[in-house]
Amino acid sequence: EKGALSPRSPAGLSSDLVVQCQRCGAGLELAAVNCPYCRTLTAHGYAIEQQRAAQSWHAQANGEFARQNERLRAEQEIAKQAQTAMIIGIVGLVLCCSPLTIAALVLSLRAKANAQKLGIMAPASATVGLVIGIFGVAALVLYLMTLLFSAIGVGLKG
Repeated sequence: EKGALSPRSPAGLSSDLVVQCQRCGAGLELAAVNCPYCRTLTAHGYAIEQQRAAQSWHAQANGEFARQNERLRAEQEIAKQAQTAMIIGIVGLVLCCSPLTIAALVLSLRAKANAQKLGIMAPASATVGLVIGIFGVAALVLYLMTLLFSAIGVGLKG
C-alpha cells in the first residue's frame, strides 16, 4: 500500500511525519540528518550542511573584509605619517629650525619602515621628508662646524 510505513519506520509516527531513505527505504523522521541504518544523508541533512557551508563562507568573507579594511587603514596612516614628515621638514627648513628637520627625518624613517612591514611602497612624501630631514641635519652640522671653527679662530687670534 502506497502510504504504509516501512517496517523500519519509527514507531508511532504517522506517514505525514516520515520520509523514506533514498538508499535503503527505511522510514525516517523529517528532522533526521541521516539514516540511522545506512548513514545516508537525508534532504534535511543536506540542507543543514549547505547552511553550515554558507555560514562558513560568510565568516571567511567577513574576516577577509576585516583584514582588507585594516590594511587600508594602515596604508592611510602611513600616508598621513609621510605627509606630516614632509610638512614638518619644509617648515623646519623655512624657519631654519633644525629640531623640526630632525623630527621630519625620524617621521620619514618611521613611515618607510611601516610601509616595508606592510609590504607596500612608501609614499613619495616619505622620501621627500627624508631628503629634507637629511638636508636639515647636514645644514645643522655645517653650522655647528662653522661656529666651532670661528670660535677656534677667535681663540687663536686672542
